[in-house]
Amino acid sequence: MSDQRSAVSIQEMFKAFDCAWRDRYGVRYVGFGPKHGAQAKALRASWHEMTIQDFQHAARRYLSDNDPYLVARRHPFDLLCASNRINQYRVASTPAVDHGVGFLAALKDRRQSR
Repeated sequence: MSDQRSAVSIQEMFKAFDCAWRDRYGVRYVGFGPKHGAQAKALRASWHEMTIQDFQHAARRYLSDNDPYLVARRHPFDLLCASNRINQYRVASTPAVDHGVGFLAALKDRRQSR
């Protein structure tokens, strides 16, 4: 295993997030500070073998999420770094969620047809 997988810098993470944020909102993300550096370090430490590509993909998935809570807050960096959020965006899709929605829709259809 190469050391490249764990060598993602905080500045690279900020740059990747800023790029994804600009794609969504059309302007640069302003406000990276010490709090965000600590959050990025904690995320990097907990996400073993993270590459910059992994983080870029997660940031893009996060910023494409139209959850009203995130949209109202304009997708802040700290919510991406929250452990209950980052796991949602580390993978391209979450089959369990997709199946759950399908299951609920099928159940609703079944109840209405009675």
